[in-house]
Amino acid sequence: MTAPGTDIEAELSARTEVALFFKDSDYAFVNEPIMERALASIAGLLAAGWQRQYRRAIEYTHLNIDAENATDYAFFADRDAVEAAGESSDKRIKICTVGMKEFSAHLEPDTVRELSQTEFCASFAEAAAELIQDYLAKVGELKKRYYD
Repeated sequence: MTAPGTDIEAELSARTEVALFFKDSDYAFVNEPIMERALASIAGLLAAGWQRQYRRAIEYTHLNIDAENATDYAFFADRDAVEAAGESSDKRIKICTVGMKEFSAHLEPDTVRELSQTEFCASFAEAAAELIQDYLAKVGELKKRYYD
């Protein structure tokens, strides 16, 4: 996935592993506000891409993942309101979501200037993995509440 208007790409694998890439020397020319918008955009694109792949993967299994009753509708509504966050271990990058549909990113001042491109990509990967794990844990608790 590529963030609109940038040459910043990201890939999601193994459900929680995110890799971030900068084409050419783009990293040298960004600042925190530009990067925050790009990271939020990339997070949304990765989530949408995962959802498409998931639906495609189960398309012929005859599993129904859509709401069938009032319990399902209530669960889906609560799932769409789940707030989750992930932060890099150096506390420089934080990514937040509501329902894996709305994303925001925050970078501490001077993050881009003080981290190398490789360090920045690693910190983003940490924050993204933590975000996904937080979201999955909260959705797991919702599932227990609704279906156990």
